[in-house]
Amino acid sequence: MKNKILIAALSSLLFIVGCSSAENTREPENPKTELTSPASESSDTDLKLLENKVAEQKTKIESLEELNLQYIAYIEKIVDMLDDSQLIELSKSGIYSLKVNGKDVPKDGLVEVSDPTIDIIITENIEDFILLPPSVPEHILLGNYPHHIKIKGYENMEPITSDGTVVTSAQYSFGEDSNTDELKVEITNELRDILGLDTNTIKIIRN
Repeated sequence: MKNKILIAALSSLLFIVGCSSAENTREPENPKTELTSPASESSDTDLKLLENKVAEQKTKIESLEELNLQYIAYIEKIVDMLDDSQLIELSKSGIYSLKVNGKDVPKDGLVEVSDPTIDIIITENIEDFILLPPSVPEHILLGNYPHHIKIKGYENMEPITSDGTVVTSAQYSFGEDSNTDELKVEITNELRDILGLDTNTIKIIRN
């Protein structure tokens, strides 16, 4: 129970860090750009109010940045308390997904599709981890995650990759003209555990 509480607490803290950091990225309002009225219509009182508002926003941002540092320090302490199995449990928090034609692979690994094309996509989403020190994500990320998936008979096939700031993916596509009615996909033990599957072999059958 204690371990589950630690993992839940860490996941919550990561969410909070992401939200507060998003708030930090908002630029304080510039009083000069807001004064669109002619100078004759602007008063010293209005200018003072705007300056106070900017100062208030800057103070708020500084407070959020300090709070983020405290959260990050606490997160690092929690990570040090977790063993490998618990870190795997944490990495299941939406970081990795494996989909076939837009649907998650079921636990038994059997996928049936009726579409003319087969798209296998593995995705890594590190949105909640991007602001943390490297020492934290390295514990729970797979590294070169496309290497954790191999398609039998197509081992040398290069995936179509999409590289974003926080979301990256590798896609393997088989068109109708590929004459592929059945595919077998092998995944590593690490990816299997992260996805919560019961098997290392994913069987895709086109009806």
